Amino acid sequence: MEIKCKRLATASAAVVFLLLAALYFAGECVRAEANSAPPYWEGADASGAIVKGDDCPVVVEKETLDLKISTLPSGGEIELSSYCSEAVAEYFFYNPTELDVSMTLLFPFGVFPSYVPSGAEDEVSAVTVDGDRAECRVRYSYAPNSSFDTDRDMGRICDDKKRDAFYREDLPVSEYRFELTAPKTDCVLKLKLSFNPKKTRLLFPADSYARTCIADGDMYAYIHLHGAGKTAGSFYAAGEPLSAIVPKLYDGDVELSGGVDSFEREETTFVRFVDERKGDLPVGEIDWYNAFVDMLNGQNERDGSVDRFELSAGNLMRWYEYEMSIPAKGRAVNRVRAPLYPAVDGRKNSRYMYTYLLSPAAKWADFHKIEINIETPYYLSNSSLGFLENRNEAGGFRYTFSRDSLPQGELTFVLTEKSIGDGLNDGGTNFMLPSLTWAFVTLLILAVIAAVVTVIVVLSLRKKKK
Repeated sequence: MEIKCKRLATASAAVVFLLLAALYFAGECVRAEANSAPPYWEGADASGAIVKGDDCPVVVEKETLDLKISTLPSGGEIELSSYCSEAVAEYFFYNPTELDVSMTLLFPFGVFPSYVPSGAEDEVSAVTVDGDRAECRVRYSYAPNSSFDTDRDMGRICDDKKRDAFYREDLPVSEYRFELTAPKTDCVLKLKLSFNPKKTRLLFPADSYARTCIADGDMYAYIHLHGAGKTAGSFYAAGEPLSAIVPKLYDGDVELSGGVDSFEREETTFVRFVDERKGDLPVGEIDWYNAFVDMLNGQNERDGSVDRFELSAGNLMRWYEYEMSIPAKGRAVNRVRAPLYPAVDGRKNSRYMYTYLLSPAAKWADFHKIEINIETPYYLSNSSLGFLENRNEAGGFRYTFSRDSLPQGELTFVLTEKSIGDGLNDGGTNFMLPSLTWAFVTLLILAVIAAVVTVIVVLSLRKKKK
């Protein structure tokens, strides 16, 4: 009897173990699905109007910000002609002084997001002053992957080409073009380069996949070669030409026979070098030149090299620039319309993340009141500000916020096409899908029943034995 009791207990325990194991691995499957890397597309931050210059006496009595979001990007490339999402900012200005005020305003509206077709041109937004259309132009500045800083980024907008301490328009630039035959796939071209880092800077294009380092007091550049056979590439030396170049081919740590078939040098000037890289981007000559200089200085290493330089639509901040005047003790209403491009997190219930920079408004002499409205058919899942939710006439949502001062921080919010309350995951939260949830519950009930049956059987057998 004791042997039967042990066998029954062992069998019951095995059942419980198998059920619990099934429960565990089912849970692991759900966790893997929730944490798998989703598609992601960068968006573009938007901001309010900023006065160019310091000590502006103008007061913002009220700002009304209407964010009208009728369509969402679905990833890939969007059709700009049918895309309809914009910010409409209206400023009620007051000049409290006894003098007329003329000012230049800048309205930054972000970089081109990754899902906007390459080569797309900026449509100058409708900028009005007291109902009359204002003359407006689009300006550009270098915008690296960092937070927006009002003073720093405004300082990058200049009316003339910058006079940099190193990069001058007539600075010599040498292009070094090489051709070689790679005997194997994934070889590395190792270059030992001799130059004076105070008088020369090495520039490697982003598509060269180069990296540089210093070893034993010498500068080395490593250029990864994709595929075997004939290949070509180039890099640049701004300033004095290189005094020596020693090229070698490697497969891992093994030096390969052969080497570079040809090495040619061609010299140009820095201003021509910069102009040749603009392509078909709709950027003015001065803005492009200044952005290029800022980009090179921002990426410059202490060793005198710039690895993987690139200036494109993806790192150019776009600004509206326009003029307006306000008479002494007078008022004016300024209205600006600009496109809105969210960052996209393409999960099952995709998240569309918007950022609107409020902090630049602190540059005005005073700021009294702000009203923010979000008109959209989509769900507001979270926000940095406390919006009130209402239904609009079209059956969509109207989210509203108002305050008698400028809020601290920036406005960030997330829209989703489906309500978060539908059981779908929101930004990585580990919610279970309904079908799997019922499976878990069933397994758990069976496991509890098996455990109870085991205990009852064991106690019963012991009682009979006695």
